[in-house]
Parts: sequence; structure tokens; C-alpha cells
Amino acid sequence: MGKRSSKILIISLLILLFSGGLLFWNYQSFQTGFRENQAYLLGKLIEESSLSEEQVIRIVNQETDEAQIETGQLLSEKYGLLNKETTQQNLIQKYTIKNLLITITTVFLLIGFFIFHLKRLRKEQILVDNQLTEQTEAITLTQLQLQKKSKEVDDIKSSITEIAHQLKTPISSLKLSMEIALSENYSVDERQDFKKQAEIQINKLDLMLDGLVKISQLEADLISLSPQQYSLEKLLEKVVNGLIMSAIEKKIEIEVIQTEAIDIFVDIKWTREALGNILENAIKYSPTDSKIRIRCSSLVKYALIEIIDQGPGIAKEELSLIYQRFYRGQQTVETEIEGSGVGLFLARKIIEEQHDALMVKNQYPQGSNFQITLPLIK
Repeated sequence: MGKRSSKILIISLLILLFSGGLLFWNYQSFQTGFRENQAYLLGKLIEESSLSEEQVIRIVNQETDEAQIETGQLLSEKYGLLNKETTQQNLIQKYTIKNLLITITTVFLLIGFFIFHLKRLRKEQILVDNQLTEQTEAITLTQLQLQKKSKEVDDIKSSITEIAHQLKTPISSLKLSMEIALSENYSVDERQDFKKQAEIQINKLDLMLDGLVKISQLEADLISLSPQQYSLEKLLEKVVNGLIMSAIEKKIEIEVIQTEAIDIFVDIKWTREALGNILENAIKYSPTDSKIRIRCSSLVKYALIEIIDQGPGIAKEELSLIYQRFYRGQQTVETEIEGSGVGLFLARKIIEEQHDALMVKNQYPQGSNFQITLPLIK
């Protein structure tokens, strides 16, 4: 800041010194012109009059007399000299005009210099502000990245703990069932029952591991979603056909209600996976001889799919928990309904990855209404 102030002072002094030099030069020019004019008049007087040189010089050098001034003014008026521009008047006018121009130019130079300097300071300030902003943003981004890394580490630790906990129960059950099934200390029927229990635990582990693999692929960005135009009717047909046998075993009717042709813009494979998990969940919790309705409607920008079952519904306190990984509701535990607890978590993950939404409308204790929005064709 001190160097900049010194620079400004030096430049200002240089401008003032240059202007002072111009004023001095103008003054010297005026003095020279005045002396030349005076010498010219003396020469003319001596040449044109009968007076000697000594007499003329004495007259010029004598002190001013009021009477002579008055006489001179009368003569000037008589012969019209006051209305004419003399050489001395021209010299004075030129001297005054030049001084005025030099002064005005000096003022404008100083003002222009300060304006230029202020603009430069403003640009430098903006540059500094931008650099500070960029540095602040970089620091903030670094902090966010560190927080994200820390959260990812915590999530990994939590996931490992959850997976270990979830795998521990079916593996323990599988181990016990296999030990009894292979033991000769039990009857054939008892061993057969535990063999079936072992198969159930193996299937449960298979479902859980399959779901975990898919979740990990999505979370690690190993899967690239590729949205494309597709018929909603065809997509639902594939979803229903993939689960129709499970519904038939429980004598559950699946009714698809769609009054118009709707084309959506989604990743077909993964959206089918998400809808299949939701429908499979509805089949599991629906009682025998019941009906599941899949109702479709077209909104302004989205297609709305509602999967409505006649199961026990979801308690209010569990509505925010059902999408958590490995979460299984109280009724699931009490009724011993098979499941891995990753189906709805995976479904919501897939749908949200496509910037869509999955919600559940509370109808407890009259069933569940899962609502999915998918984008219409662009």
C-alpha cells in the first residue's frame, strides 16, 4: 500500500511540475514578446519623431503622470485607438488564454489519472475478491469432500456391521438345521423338517446376497442407468408375469388398471427390478384370496403407478423406517414372513437414482398403497 501511495504522489508531482514548466515557459514568452514590442515602439518613436534618442528614453523612463495619462486617453478616444487591438493587448490575451489552457489541462490530467487509478484499484479489488471467493469455494469443497469421505467410511463400517448382523441369524439357523438333518439322533421326519428349514435359510441368504450385490453396484456407480422410451403397459406386463406364480400359490388376483397408452422414459431393467420388489412385497403381505390392484394414470410430466394391496398395512411409526436397509416390520417378525429387508431399500434407491419418487399412502390397517412416479416420454 505504501509503494502504491508513493507512486501516485510521484506521478501527481510530475504532472504539476510539467504544468509549472509550461506556465513558466508561457511567462517567458510573454516577457520576450513584451520587450520586443517595447523595443519596436522606441525604435519607431526615434525614427519618426524629431526627438533625440536621449529625449525619448528619458520620456519613457520618467514616472507616470496623472495629467499625461488623462491626455493619452483623450487622444486614444479621439483617434479610436481604444477600439483597436494593440500588440500589447494581443500579447496579454494570448498569455492569459495559454495560462488558462495549461491550468485546465493540468486539472484534467490529474482527474484523469485519479479516475484511471481508481478503476485500476477497482479491477484489482474485484480480482482479489474473485480469488478469495475461489479459495473459499475450494476450501468449502475440500471440507465437503472430507465430510463425504468421512461419511462414506462411517457408512461402510455401518454397512459391514449390518451385513454381519443380518447374515449371522440365517447362517446360525442353517448350521443348526444342517447339523440336525445330518444327525442320526433324530427321526427321519425330524431330519426332513430341518432339511427343509435349511433350504429356506439358503434361499433367504441367496435373496439377501443378491440384493446386497445390486445395492453395492448402485452405490459404487458400477451400474450406469440408461433411460429410454418404453411402454408402461409392457413394463408392467413383464413385472406381473415374473411374479404371477407367487400370486397364484396364494390365490391372489392381480388387476392392472390403465385407461390410456402411456410411454415412459426410464431404465427398463432396473425399473422392472424396483417395481418387481414392490409387487413382491405386496404379495408377501397380502392374505390368501385377496386382490392387488395396479392403477396407472398420466399426470402433467409424470406417470403415477399405484400398487394397492389388502394386507395388514403399515403402522404409522414404521412409515419412515420401511425403506431402511435390512429393516423388517414388527408384523413381519410376528408372522414369520420370509424376506431379506433389502427389497424396498433397493426399490427406492433405483427410483431415486432416476430422479423419480416412491411413497406409501397410509391406509393402516386396511392395506398399503405404494405410489411411484416415473417420467413421461420427453
